Amino acid sequence: MPLSSTSITHLAFLAVIAAYLGFSYPEGLAAVAVQLGLAVVSEVLHGSWPTAQRLVILREAIYLVGLAAAWLIGTPLYPLVGMALCGSLLLLVRHRALRFLPALCAADLVWCGVRGGPHGAPDAALVLVPLAVAALAADAWLAGQSGARSWVRRSRRRRLPGWSWLAAPVLVSAAVGLLVGLPVAQRPQEDQVVQPLALATPKIAAAGGLATVMRIGDQVHVERDQHIAARLEWIGAPPKVGRMIYLRAIALPHAISQGPFLLWRAAEGGYQPLSARFPAKSPSGWLLRKPGGADAVLHPDGCAGVGLDHLLRDSDGNWYRAGLGREAAVYRVSLEKLNDPELDEALVGEVDASRRVPRELSVLPWEQLERPAWAAQSAEDAARDIIELVQQRCHYELENLPEPDPTSGGALRTFLFSADQDDRRGHCQYFATAAVILLRRAGHPARTVVGFASEEQDAKGVTFRGIHAHAWLETVNSRGRWQRFDATPAAGYLERIAGLDPLRSEVASDVAPPPAKPGETANDEVGANDAAAVIPGLHLTFKTLRLVGGVVVLTALLAWLWARWRTRPTARGRHLAALAHANASLYTCARELGLPIRPSSTLAAVAEALSRRTGIDLSAHLNEHLAARYGVGPAPRPWPLAELRSHAQRDASVMRRS
Repeated sequence: MPLSSTSITHLAFLAVIAAYLGFSYPEGLAAVAVQLGLAVVSEVLHGSWPTAQRLVILREAIYLVGLAAAWLIGTPLYPLVGMALCGSLLLLVRHRALRFLPALCAADLVWCGVRGGPHGAPDAALVLVPLAVAALAADAWLAGQSGARSWVRRSRRRRLPGWSWLAAPVLVSAAVGLLVGLPVAQRPQEDQVVQPLALATPKIAAAGGLATVMRIGDQVHVERDQHIAARLEWIGAPPKVGRMIYLRAIALPHAISQGPFLLWRAAEGGYQPLSARFPAKSPSGWLLRKPGGADAVLHPDGCAGVGLDHLLRDSDGNWYRAGLGREAAVYRVSLEKLNDPELDEALVGEVDASRRVPRELSVLPWEQLERPAWAAQSAEDAARDIIELVQQRCHYELENLPEPDPTSGGALRTFLFSADQDDRRGHCQYFATAAVILLRRAGHPARTVVGFASEEQDAKGVTFRGIHAHAWLETVNSRGRWQRFDATPAAGYLERIAGLDPLRSEVASDVAPPPAKPGETANDEVGANDAAAVIPGLHLTFKTLRLVGGVVVLTALLAWLWARWRTRPTARGRHLAALAHANASLYTCARELGLPIRPSSTLAAVAEALSRRTGIDLSAHLNEHLAARYGVGPAPRPWPLAELRSHAQRDASVMRRS
């Protein structure tokens, strides 16, 4: 017996799905091929063996056994489950099954976005979207071939467009895309562009932002921006902290010489997913960061984890989250090592990137400063000696900085080696840069770090303003861990915050982080989704969500009112409804009097039969009703139902007496 058009179509779609799964997950190709073979055998049996319907349970048992066996031998579970679902759907549901295939395609897109897989959601969409559209078209064609009662026929009967059969699957797919696919679309993928901290004009501080590319030598003036960039607030009792609190933004280990300027930058690309959950029983706090600063995750120096999901890590250990800087964000941060200068273990790639010195800097007179003992010392001891030397030789300044020497490496030449002591001036970037280069020349891995350093503390937390933007350095100590050192003179901080408006020391209400939940303590274990003001995965604030929800509800209400207005009863409609009600009462009276009423009985025939039965002439009433029905006359008089019933009863009494 040849296969039906339904069987052939189902097998064709199963073959396409098997090819897609086999290409995407080659290690599961054999198991997927076996399932496809079972599907072919099942369809052949269904078409040629009349009792094949009894083997449904046996066929499903074979599917499950094959799925379990393939999983036990190490085949990826996902392609097996996907093929099993598609096979069960298309083989068991004989009618209108393809209309649900777009939902499975949407689920696969969600999987590709959440888990990554061998390809991203955009690549999978190139196959799955055309497959979903083809499934809907084939579903409509099969419905027409089978002559089944479908949405197409109902839409024609209701005088709706012929394409209205698409409504249900399209609405379901749209709902899945909005409720589930939106986090996937906004989830940072490895191939998405992550915007590091960047400014059009690199400055040490500008409206709460920090420069990823730190360029030494092209700034003769540094702005004192008093706007709040971030706020760190304790949860529970204040932790034991030092005088200066460092808020880390990004490490810049790569040095590039550009004529007289020296450029520091972070790694570009190579982002990998990062799990940064809090350690159990870790003290924590709220961190609010204002918009700006792009996608780098601000966190206290030494922080073990943050309450954000979908984090990425570059090869230099910097943390990012795509889209984080677009709007204000509040998230929890670990405060376990808030005052500890010794940080995480240094990885091999980080150490290698932190040893290189640009060849163009070799022309500088380093012999005037370098000491052979630095190479023999530990990195931390060498860092202390180098910082002490740089602070004795150079002076901290924010304004009217000297123009760098025009030769290669001129900014460092002027800062470190100028014969005029007044020219050896610079801000924190100069001090950190000089110390890092000297450490690297002595053979010690070192790198610059940018972020915020603030002493503006109160009983609730720490405020970080644009004026608190800062640069410091890290080196790998004798225990193989990064250790923080601040090369800037202590008096430099006081000079930097000189003139700070005391009226601005109070944190504004729109900047203060939300209070802790009732009963929440600093020792609660915090998951990765504990963001109070930003919806995890969606990157939307609750205020934005309420706005979107209000717009959706208002739109639905307006659509309902418009539909009600379009279907409102008109004067003509009410007129016809009154006529229909009056005519129905006439039909009821005729049935009560025993007259035969059939579905084909017309109003004129019923009126004539009643006239013959009762002797009451109804021709005038009939003409009025017909004229009113076709819009050529006024409202008719009511049918004389009481008189008709009275005549009928009198006639019946006369007949009984006779």
